Order: sequence, then C-alpha cells, then structure tokens
Amino acid sequence: MPTAARQLISNMASNTQQFGIRGASQPRMVNEISTVDNLRLENQLTSLMRQLVVGQHQPSVVARVCGICTYGAPY
Repeated sequence: MPTAARQLISNMASNTQQFGIRGASQPRMVNEISTVDNLRLENQLTSLMRQLVVGQHQPSVVARVCGICTYGAPY
C-alpha cells in the first residue's frame, strides 16, 4: 500500500476515535427491544397458545405398538 494511502487511513482512524463519526446514532443497548419486536413476539406467543389450546381439546390418538416389533401396525 502506498505511503500516502496508509497515512490517510491512519489519520481517518485517529479522527474517528477522537471525534466520533458524524451523524452516527447512539449505540443500541443490548436489552432494548423495539415496539415492532415486542408486537412480533406477542403474536408468536398468541399463535402458540392457540395451538396448545386446540391440541388439548382434540382427542389424542395413541398408537399401539406390537410386543414383537416396534411398528405401530395393528396386531
């Protein structure tokens, strides 16, 4: 890399460390969640709860397993 380019990159890096980046937004904290994320998670939870409730009202089908083999075929 030519010396001039190396010096320019070094100066840019130093300026960024000293003054920050113009127009940069505040860093987002790890524990911040936007309203859209909350709504999406709430919708997923509602959907899972509906599936759970529907599954509890349907009779469960128990497969009978043959004593000789492990297939679920009638014996």
